[in-house]
Amino acid sequence: MMLVRTTIDTPLGPFTVFSGDAGVVRTIFGEEDPVEDPDVLEDRRRAAPIRREVDAYFRGTLRAFETSADLSGLGEGFARRVLETVKTIPYGQMWTYGDVAAAAGVA
Repeated sequence: MMLVRTTIDTPLGPFTVFSGDAGVVRTIFGEEDPVEDPDVLEDRRRAAPIRREVDAYFRGTLRAFETSADLSGLGEGFARRVLETVKTIPYGQMWTYGDVAAAAGVA
């Protein structure tokens, strides 16, 4: 699978997003050692929608992301259930690990 990588400057530091045709597959906050991978390209044009959304989020003008998360690589186990649950937390709300575990059915 070909991935696009883009790094966005945010108030919290560099934020690197890896995305494919079905959505975002990985994110990293902070500095990352660049790894040469023939299946990852730096393409600002293809990553422009993600960049706009992240910038708007940090400006406080975005409440929900339109770009989807591609969780298909996680199978159907614990990690996927937790991330599917985290995706439903409304903007501005804070949940504890216990809240997330209970909602995901893993508590």
